[in-house]
Amino acid sequence: MARALLAREEVLGVYLCGSWAKETHTAASDIIDVLIVISGDTEYARLQPRDRIPACLPDRFPTGLDLFVFTAEEAANSAFARHLMAHALPLPHT
Repeated sequence: MARALLAREEVLGVYLCGSWAKETHTAASDIIDVLIVISGDTEYARLQPRDRIPACLPDRFPTGLDLFVFTAEEAANSAFARHLMAHALPLPHT
């Protein structure tokens, strides 16, 4: 999923966030948090962040997935995005 997103012109970065990134996930952790940072100078960036999500969702994913899609400027100005980035791992992560 990350490689497909990173192949898109507007995508600047894809980050694994939350308990999976902090390696504190448990068997009950069924949601993977992913932050996607996009360029602010595209038509896509003019949409509200929640309206960008459908275009980033994979057709299938083996578990629950929470996507957050911000422009680089929005991410820098968002306390929530900065919180996500505190322990984020850039993807694809090896």
